Amino acid sequence: MKTVNQPAKPHYGQLLNQALSEPGKLSTAYSAMHKFSVLNRALAVQQMIERGIEVSPLGSYGAWRKQGINVLKGHKGIALWMPVTIKDKTKEAEDDETGKIIFVMKPHWFALSQTDGWNNGEANLSGFHPEWDAERALDVLGVELKKFHDVNANKMGYATIGDNTIAINPMNPHPFKTLVHEMAHQIMHIETEWRNQPPAVLEVEAESVAFIVCATLGLADDDALSSSRAYIQGWASSFPGWQEKVPVFHAKRIFNTANRIIKAGEDFTDES
Repeated sequence: MKTVNQPAKPHYGQLLNQALSEPGKLSTAYSAMHKFSVLNRALAVQQMIERGIEVSPLGSYGAWRKQGINVLKGHKGIALWMPVTIKDKTKEAEDDETGKIIFVMKPHWFALSQTDGWNNGEANLSGFHPEWDAERALDVLGVELKKFHDVNANKMGYATIGDNTIAINPMNPHPFKTLVHEMAHQIMHIETEWRNQPPAVLEVEAESVAFIVCATLGLADDDALSSSRAYIQGWASSFPGWQEKVPVFHAKRIFNTANRIIKAGEDFTDES
């Protein structure tokens, strides 16, 4: 007679309550790099495409060095508009310390694909749970993992609704958490009615799924789970009462999606 080794049923309700009630601290990865204006983001993408550089997170030479990443030899910087303060040196303006701000183009920026940290645009997903495989889960759920092509280095990942693809920032310190978060978006929010919901609803649902799956399978360390709790609590604060308890309708959606993702990646072993 064949039996199937399955993990013990997790207490999803307890985990969701934990995500809402225990203190958390948002990862510094969300704010570690410079934030660019819409204009500068567009300029950066244009220059990358024109120069044959893969579109990827953007940072200054010094910022990459602080992350332990080095710009490859021979690569020239990308020019963006930067504010420069010019002081009025006339006698009438001697007491004016504010000066005049003008914008000039300076090539002080480099794409991650111009560095030794690009890793072909792929996040490190090694060392996962021995009985749960990320690639198998993606395949079963019909979700495709692609290279990360976004200039925002503070964005940890994204889901492209409509073509069932997701991408994870190669710099992401908690790639599994973001992987499950983006998978949840592709499962839960592909219908038009959900795409029109407030962002807070979508983010609470997706990140709650990520917290439950990662806590159940041990795919995230304490820092990642702490950041996840802070993320959930931050978005939940948009709705009265959600900080104490997610409405039953949404909680059921969260539990069902977490269960689907866990089952999709499980490696059941038959024993004679």
